[in-house]
Amino acid sequence: MPAPFFPLTIEDQTGTLMLDPDTKIEDMRELMNFHIKNILLSCPGERIWNPDFGACLKKYLFELETVLDLEDIAITIRQQLSEFAPYINIVDVLPRILPEDNALLINIRYYVNLNSGQSSMMAVLQLTISEFDVFTSDGTQLSPI
Repeated sequence: MPAPFFPLTIEDQTGTLMLDPDTKIEDMRELMNFHIKNILLSCPGERIWNPDFGACLKKYLFELETVLDLEDIAITIRQQLSEFAPYINIVDVLPRILPEDNALLINIRYYVNLNSGQSSMMAVLQLTISEFDVFTSDGTQLSPI
């Protein structure tokens, strides 16, 4: 299966992600979703080489619904992705509380500029973070928390 060049190469002037010409859009979408989930589910201090890495969304699960500021969560997500995945261009970040499930639902719409004659790739990532599990929109369980 073809993949992006490793390490990921970004053209400085345009922010274009440089790819192997045979890379499929679905492979890129899966890779970008992996990068986003990795950043959102990691907590600062978990990575010795970069103590600021991660949005630590798990910490919001035990906050009272009345105290939780969804705008702060959206800002944190935007800041983390712009710093640690600058090749991902965020369109929308929409966090929502699911009180009946004790969960946090995060919808992220984004696009990535691509080379090889493909102008860009648009995608939506939906994460449901609950006390016990993390699921993507297709029902895939990511990891126990």
